[in-house]
Amino acid sequence: MSLTPSLQTASSSATRWVALVVGIFLLSGFLQAISVAAVFFGAMSYIGNAPNFMVKAIAEANGVETPSFMAYIVKYSIPILIPVYAVIYIIFYSGWVL
Repeated sequence: MSLTPSLQTASSSATRWVALVVGIFLLSGFLQAISVAAVFFGAMSYIGNAPNFMVKAIAEANGVETPSFMAYIVKYSIPILIPVYAVIYIIFYSGWVL
């Protein structure tokens, strides 16, 4: 039994919308992972994002002592940010808590 042309158009249009919604749902995990990685790991260094670099430049211009690139990573990124990221992962992404 064949569908009339208007029903075929409607059914193919609906199929496209379903495929689009399913595709967006499947890709949303990838987009979330890329976004989280860009934001979180951009904070790991001065070079990671523009606001970090800008704050460092403003602080240095006002005479505030700031750590070097490696000192920032050793003093702040590793001991502070890595544990914070681990907690965020456990709470939001691992499935253990939420």
